[in-house]
Amino acid sequence: MIPANAARSFTDTATPPSPIRTNGFPRRRAWCWEIAYQANGAPVCVFQTKVDNVTGTNWFDARIYYYYARWTGTNWRKQFIAQAGRPLYDGQPDYGGGICLDPQDPNTIYISTDAAKPFDLSRTTNVSLGARYQIWKGVTADAGLTFTWQAITGRSTVDNLRPYIPRRLGGEPCVL
Repeated sequence: MIPANAARSFTDTATPPSPIRTNGFPRRRAWCWEIAYQANGAPVCVFQTKVDNVTGTNWFDARIYYYYARWTGTNWRKQFIAQAGRPLYDGQPDYGGGICLDPQDPNTIYISTDAAKPFDLSRTTNVSLGARYQIWKGVTADAGLTFTWQAITGRSTVDNLRPYIPRRLGGEPCVL
């Protein structure tokens, strides 16, 4: 059972640099992409935050950041895990490329990012961009503290967006 105040009890295990960290939780708009459950029944979620005007004053100057969070039984442990790059388009500047959890193995995630170096977490204000959104697979063996990343797409001539892993009844996992 998750207490009613669980959503307000995030704690940092890593300290991402400003501007996205304020008193332990980003004081920016957050967007929950997906929730799944650990083997013990506790939830895991992946979400993004967005910071406006990171490199200028246009909609495409905002930057989006991906997080992974697990309920420990007493609080949420959240981890800044990747640069998501810029918003997808003007008019909906909160839309990112997407992040998803494997519903049957929340240790496996997929992200879509147009950041040139999505796993350089040391810089959050000068995030250079690549030509297209690419899909990456991340696997954690330590409850989300670190991930091993594998490129799924690369050098694409079109954007690769909104990864999704359907629940399966037997068979191999797949990402759409």
